[in-house]
Amino acid sequence: MKGNNYVRYISYTGLFLALTVVFQMLRVIFPMLSAVPILNSNLSSLIIGSLVNLTLLMAVWTVGFWSGAVISVLATLISFAQGHLPIPHMIVAVSAGNLVLSYLAYALRNNKIIAVITAAVLKPAVLFLLVTYIVVPVFTPGKDSTMGAALSVAFSWPQIVTAAVGGILALTLYNRTKKAI
Repeated sequence: MKGNNYVRYISYTGLFLALTVVFQMLRVIFPMLSAVPILNSNLSSLIIGSLVNLTLLMAVWTVGFWSGAVISVLATLISFAQGHLPIPHMIVAVSAGNLVLSYLAYALRNNKIIAVITAAVLKPAVLFLLVTYIVVPVFTPGKDSTMGAALSVAFSWPQIVTAAVGGILALTLYNRTKKAI
């Protein structure tokens, strides 16, 4: 990477990271969203998850895989710092799910619709498997089983919804902004 490309990479990655942080701060700004239950989930998780997936996809399609990878990990660390992830071991699982989404978006970038569909299926699958079969049994043994059940639910179908909604938003925005970018 030389000169202008490096500046562009850093600038756009910083922009998408800043947007991700702003979106994650919605939990703090609008705490009442967490009080609205929707099928064993809450509205803030669905909205914020969709917006974070939007920024991940836009970063990958605009800048490249490594931009999405950086944001994938940093967004997860921010989520943990905000208290949204109950145990530190979840950082690895959620980062892995975000990295899967970023990688698929990059690998399938020539057909963005297929990229969104594939990512909306595989990211939640990876999260569910990691949380259900590794994080909960290994890192929370002997703890209340309701925590494990809640984590398994939170990292199952809601992740499909947030990846799909974030993908639809990203497709719409990317197509409208690609000329400007």
